Amino acid sequence: MRSTIINREAYLGSKEEKEIYELDEIDINKYRLLGRATGISMGHCVLIGSNHKKDFWHRVYGYQIVQNDKTEKALLEMARKIKPKTASYITVEFYERFADTKHMFIPRRLEIAARPELNNFPLNILFGTACLTDNNKQTFETSEYVPDLETFIAEGDEQKMRYYNSLDSTRCHWAEIVYNTKDHSYVGTKYRGDKNAGMAFGNAWDGFFVHFTMLGVGTGVDV
Repeated sequence: MRSTIINREAYLGSKEEKEIYELDEIDINKYRLLGRATGISMGHCVLIGSNHKKDFWHRVYGYQIVQNDKTEKALLEMARKIKPKTASYITVEFYERFADTKHMFIPRRLEIAARPELNNFPLNILFGTACLTDNNKQTFETSEYVPDLETFIAEGDEQKMRYYNSLDSTRCHWAEIVYNTKDHSYVGTKYRGDKNAGMAFGNAWDGFFVHFTMLGVGTGVDV
């Protein structure tokens, strides 16, 4: 596996080094995206990551250099107005390692006396993901999704409602629960914008939510 050495300013002006690994596309599902940075060098991208992600230095394990032509071109044009000799920009995606443990959550039912049709839906949905730092300590991140009662729809045998990430004011991260009143089954889909970020199916309440919440936390605020 290819690697690169990154460094940062440490105690009293000394430098600290760390080796991170260039990940192959086929390995991406083994790691969690920490974030993406566009800078004039790998070191610049590491600095951006450190400034925007808590404990980035100890969490980052691998990276991929990706194409981001539009952003790189725009930043290069702005940079050259100040430093004409700026050569280029690169975009790097940084990843951390998943821990071996999985976390699942079974929610309470949403019980509103005046809205009995909502009893088939959860009060909230909680996702959690455990990852490993470079000293093999586990970090744990959770995200809570809360219901938007205005999105409840009943069509034929199906009832559906949306849940939004409680920390995401842009409402980019959301989930939809679909309940079939005929066969008493559930389908849950997690979204990032209009992109499917994972699905789960099930008949029993407990079994369905075990599988659905195993999808874990994504990137950003759901991040």
